[in-house]
Amino acid sequence: MQPKTTIWELEPHTAAKHEILRRYVQAWAPILSQGNFPHLVFVDGFAGPGRYSKGEEGSPLIAIKAVIDQPRPIKAKVDFHFIELDEKRSDHLAAEIRSLTLPTNVSAKIHGGRTFQDGFPEVWDSYSPRVGRSRPPTFVFIDPFGFKIPFSYVTKVLHAPSCEVLITFMFEEINRFLSQG
Repeated sequence: MQPKTTIWELEPHTAAKHEILRRYVQAWAPILSQGNFPHLVFVDGFAGPGRYSKGEEGSPLIAIKAVIDQPRPIKAKVDFHFIELDEKRSDHLAAEIRSLTLPTNVSAKIHGGRTFQDGFPEVWDSYSPRVGRSRPPTFVFIDPFGFKIPFSYVTKVLHAPSCEVLITFMFEEINRFLSQG
């Protein structure tokens, strides 16, 4: 169930998802940047406020730090895009990101007040292949409250070379939906 407050308590299942995300991005970024890809893109489709009520980091901070805290610095340009519908949460996330010292090759853009359905196509299309330029490897993290996501977006990502998606579904939401049938 979606929290009603700007920040909320970190639940154990979310902490487990975050550890999976951290480890994946810690491996993803150096592998691709060493593989002759000069540009990487990370998209968090349901970014949240960046931090939980007891100070724990959320997925945006985890992803950024997984890139900037590498033992050998990532040389590729890395663009982070954080989509968050709730403007109080996106404002909180913006403050959290401003508190970080990002290397010059790392950028973070927050798409506040936007749904994943509205924000993702804009981000995706901004990296469309053009003459002399291919789409950069892109990692899309989709961790919604509930399970309403356009799978046509997932299909686009999975059909693009060197692009990946990590989707989480909370079975409680699906069970709640099925019981209302």
